Amino acid sequence: MNKWSLIPEEEAKKNSGNYKLIGAGQPTMNQGEKLLFAVVVEFNSHQEALDGLKDPRYQDALKELRENPEETVIRNASIVEGV
Repeated sequence: MNKWSLIPEEEAKKNSGNYKLIGAGQPTMNQGEKLLFAVVVEFNSHQEALDGLKDPRYQDALKELRENPEETVIRNASIVEGV
């Protein structure tokens, strides 16, 4: 199991309502470059989403993807305010 997938599980146990995994898997691409995997996560607020990027658990999980450009995957993170 990937480290990042443990974070929503931990948050669910705390009943924080934060970092809810909404979807994950291989996306169907209509535009842009093909993605191997995508994850959509819901946060309680825009600020908590920003804070989530700095969360030590998330930063630790990123280390699984490595930092060396020759060994890493291309990753994108976007934060969008909901309606």
